[in-house]
Amino acid sequence: MRAIQEVAVRRFALNGFEAVTIDEIAEEAAVSPSTVYRYFGVKEQLVVWDEHDAAIESALGQHFGELPPFDALATAFATAYDLSHEQLEALRERAGLIDSTPALLAHQIASLDLERAALTKALTKAYRGRGRELCLDLVARIAIAALLAGFERWQSSRSRKSLSTWIAEAFDAARAAVDAPR
Repeated sequence: MRAIQEVAVRRFALNGFEAVTIDEIAEEAAVSPSTVYRYFGVKEQLVVWDEHDAAIESALGQHFGELPPFDALATAFATAYDLSHEQLEALRERAGLIDSTPALLAHQIASLDLERAALTKALTKAYRGRGRELCLDLVARIAIAALLAGFERWQSSRSRKSLSTWIAEAFDAARAAVDAPR
């Protein structure tokens, strides 16, 4: 999937999202168009798909139950996005493409809502019976907002600070904002 995504992102960056076809991507990636559709479903998902989602799920599995929900999410996201320089550059390229292409941005926003629902479901399962069911959707929403804030700060920054550090700082800021006296 990563090899197909690399071809797609390169082609979209050179020729524009609308100008590139699935057939062209499949040909350059040496796979059939049906393979591209089987893996990604729709053209937008070629860019939006994140290979690090499996690392997030693994980290969540390790921390759910042992840490409070928000802390488990903060740790899982920061851990999953502790990436190599090459991985960060590929992520930065994809993020720039998403931000500059309305169809990709719309797909990303819709995907985030699906991810929030899945995250809420996973939180509810992991923390069932602990009296927190009503706030877990809010925890998921705040965590996704913090994750996006960390990504945006990292993407717009020229500092040497790692993406995982930006994410951790965004979670700390979200925690402080929620805990601030009224």
